[in-house]
Amino acid sequence: MAQEEPEFLLNVQKELTAKDSMLEDGSFLDSYSFDMKEGQNIIIQLESEYFNPYWTIFNNEGEKVLEQNDLISFPDMGYFLGGLAPGAYLLKITAADNSIVNGYSVRIKEATEIDKQKNQARILNRLGLAYNNIGEKELALNSFQEALAINRAIEDLKSESDNLNNIGYLYISLGKTQEALDYYQQALSVSEKISDISGVVTTLGNIASVYSLLGEYDKALASYIEVLVKQREIQDISGEVTTLSNIGYLYTSIGENRKALDYYYEALSLNKKIGDNISEGITLNNIGSAYQYLGKYDRAINYFQESLLIKKDHNGEATSLNNIGSVYEILGENQQSLDYYQQALLIIRKTGYRFGEAGSLNNIGSVYSSLGEYEKALDYYLQALLVSREIGSQSTEATSLNNLGLYHYILNDKEKILSYYQEALKINRAINNKLGEATVLNNLGLYYTSLQNYEKAFDYYQQALSLSNSIMYNLGEASSLNNFAYLFFEKGDYQKANQYFYRSLELKELINNKDLDDVLKISFLDTYRNTYKSLQKSLITENKQTEALEIAERGRARALVELLNKRFSGSAEFIPMAKPTIAELKAIAKDHDSTLVTYSLIPSETAPRQFENTELYIYVITPQGDVEFRAVDLTQRPNFSEAIAAARKTVSTPPPERGDRSGAGHTSSYQFTDFQVGDYVKLQGEFPTDEPWQIIALNPNSQTLTLDQTQRETPLENVSPNRIATKTDTSLQQLHQILIDPIADLLPSNPDDDVIFMPQDALFGIPFPALQDANGEYLIEKHTILTSPSIQVLSQTAAQNKRLNSQPKPSNRALVVGNPFPYPKNLNSLENAVTEAQNIGELLGVKPLLGKAATEAKVLEQMSQADILHFATHASFDDQNGIRSAIYLTAEPNAPDDDLFETPGRITAEEIFNQFENNPLNARLAVLSACDTGQGEITGDGVIGLSRSLIAAGVPSVLVSLWSVDDASTSELMTEFYRQWQNNNVDKATALRNAMLQTKAEYPEPYYWSAFTLIGEAE
Repeated sequence: MAQEEPEFLLNVQKELTAKDSMLEDGSFLDSYSFDMKEGQNIIIQLESEYFNPYWTIFNNEGEKVLEQNDLISFPDMGYFLGGLAPGAYLLKITAADNSIVNGYSVRIKEATEIDKQKNQARILNRLGLAYNNIGEKELALNSFQEALAINRAIEDLKSESDNLNNIGYLYISLGKTQEALDYYQQALSVSEKISDISGVVTTLGNIASVYSLLGEYDKALASYIEVLVKQREIQDISGEVTTLSNIGYLYTSIGENRKALDYYYEALSLNKKIGDNISEGITLNNIGSAYQYLGKYDRAINYFQESLLIKKDHNGEATSLNNIGSVYEILGENQQSLDYYQQALLIIRKTGYRFGEAGSLNNIGSVYSSLGEYEKALDYYLQALLVSREIGSQSTEATSLNNLGLYHYILNDKEKILSYYQEALKINRAINNKLGEATVLNNLGLYYTSLQNYEKAFDYYQQALSLSNSIMYNLGEASSLNNFAYLFFEKGDYQKANQYFYRSLELKELINNKDLDDVLKISFLDTYRNTYKSLQKSLITENKQTEALEIAERGRARALVELLNKRFSGSAEFIPMAKPTIAELKAIAKDHDSTLVTYSLIPSETAPRQFENTELYIYVITPQGDVEFRAVDLTQRPNFSEAIAAARKTVSTPPPERGDRSGAGHTSSYQFTDFQVGDYVKLQGEFPTDEPWQIIALNPNSQTLTLDQTQRETPLENVSPNRIATKTDTSLQQLHQILIDPIADLLPSNPDDDVIFMPQDALFGIPFPALQDANGEYLIEKHTILTSPSIQVLSQTAAQNKRLNSQPKPSNRALVVGNPFPYPKNLNSLENAVTEAQNIGELLGVKPLLGKAATEAKVLEQMSQADILHFATHASFDDQNGIRSAIYLTAEPNAPDDDLFETPGRITAEEIFNQFENNPLNARLAVLSACDTGQGEITGDGVIGLSRSLIAAGVPSVLVSLWSVDDASTSELMTEFYRQWQNNNVDKATALRNAMLQTKAEYPEPYYWSAFTLIGEAE
């Protein structure tokens, strides 16, 4: 179309210099007058190679009418102005940077008819983009189509190509990939016709993205390579970075993450060359994502963290935070994950990045679901769905729908599950999101399994497995295999169930976690510990008891075993935990000349997300190598969990003060208000073996109690509180019935023979010495007791004993610490700890560190040189973050004392773990004669706390407490323990048993003598 010749109202080339006018702020100023006619439209073109000029228009009265920021500039056109009244106007031009003095050009020309149509088309195009951004797809398409019609009419081919690309992008967001491809190919044809290399590059990139969505990866790659060649020809380094990243993402989509990394690293190199921080942050996130798919979670976190350190846009920061959160979620660190997700959401909502908002909302909902807070999860899922639909984000919409289906599945609301999953599946297939599709297919399989429609479930699992395999997504494959196993278990085909459980575990155990720090490794291993339990159940159903024991052992304390392998194997290489064999486990029992008892708590159902324990498996290996199995039906013991809690409360609560602690002839200090119906009590003068009484009524008028026993025909009425010797509890007997009675015939008859218990989960908190049989006899009276996180850990602690016996004795006989003082003011002085330390120091022939002498520096200095470590001090434990558990020493001057976990002058489990990584301790025994030193965070790896850190540091025997112990009785028990061990030539386990029994004679209640447990080696 022929162009009209424009009429110029102003056409000037000039320099803005110090000779020109100057504003109050020091800015240089040029002014030009021009006149406007009735109905006239004009175009202002203001350009400079040297600075950013800025224009403002004033009317004849000196009033500002319009300025540059009020309008949109189009690069090939300038600023289009219409609607100014006729008259004289003044155009003022200033420079943003006053230090720059140089040339510029300014033109004001009358807009032609074609200019008007161009302006209208471009406004419509902008309007379409705005509608698209707020999810108004139909309005957006109408605007783009109107703009396209105008551009074609005026033969504005460059704008036509831009319109065609925009329409293609809109169709992508609608899931209409074939329509999108048609428009992109039209755009490519137009750009090639006018030799617009930039337009060709953009459109080829768009075409490649469509081929990627359609799963035509060869065509997509060919298009990207063509783009890359052209970008290198025109030296478009920034565009080259984008294309390299797109090729990397393409390879990630098909599971070729190592190839993806090659392209990402090349992009990163170019990012650094041109100093593009925003793009560098994106590339670092891409590299982290590739490592995440490869299961190298430590590297993924490192790259995500590095991207956070780069100065970039806020949305990029939010992306990094979301990515870090996603890795922590995979690793089972839900609280850390939630913290990162919430930080990301806060940033996103400030910046208005709605696509990121939908993703963050889904992420937060997922964590709340994992934490069992399902209503919170639902709220976030619904918010995510609303945002996704408003902005037309199909990927996050599909995720939201899947999450909503999962929510209703967990709550067993079968009416809504299917519609959510099917809609999510449809969208994921439309946008070729294979990972999302595989996730939904697995969930559909679970749904149909719950309906016992095994044929449909099998089909969905098979599709999910095939997809995960095609993109080399190991976690997805493992999940499908796990689901197959559950399906076959439900069908009663245990042989096939076992096969799939084994294959699932093989894949999960192959995921490379060697470089994860210890805490993250434990958390990750915990994410699939239920698979070990389900496989045990399936094997037991087939009567494969020894195989089940192998699996029980394979699933516990893996991180600790691998850690000890690495630290003490003599090799710098990571040594994964070998699969334990029954022969090896028998050999460990024989080598220790002990009876080994392994407990496994088994969930109620084999279906995922069902965690209530309804079975207890007990495996026993005798010193002769015989393996026996017992199972306890916990559904017949509905109060099992309550019994554990009650037992711990009973033994860890100090009895009332009394004069004669031997249990005879004292006056009760109980008041009527101390009791409630249901309590169990003992009367004064009764024997320990007498059955306790249960309070069945309280009589407030007479301030008396009504008691009953199972053997009595009538209750005992009007009992005064003064007659009560002690409150007691039957929970210790209940636990004995569950944990000990089923295997009582397998335990040694000689009380001097060792029994080593391998607890699990809540059982770690049980005081085994205090468990009572039906006759009121405590377990410690019949057996010598030790514990260990696993049988394989016993093999490792035995190896530590061997290491210590093969080297010269340490230069220091013992490090004995007693009552470091001053403590933080919220901790009381332990006066009896001084006596304890002095007595033990005398027995061992060393001078203890007492009071102010027991500083952190002195203790750490002497720890590595001591044969025995003994701490008679305060301690604290953290059941959420076990590595923060600590032993308290002399507080530093002016140290804060408002937080037990932050106070200086203490040694944490983390410090012990790290301090002695490369220079292990030489101590044969560590005794933590303090409060709660055996407690911490309970995981599949055992109790994460002080005891584990000491074992990791090379100590083969660790003596710890399960609750806040009594200062006086503990002093006597510990002194007797050392006297027995040093003077009576008995092993540590026997010494502890004898010390407990002697302490029990003076202090009958378990609170005083049963808190301590010996972990590891008896010898």
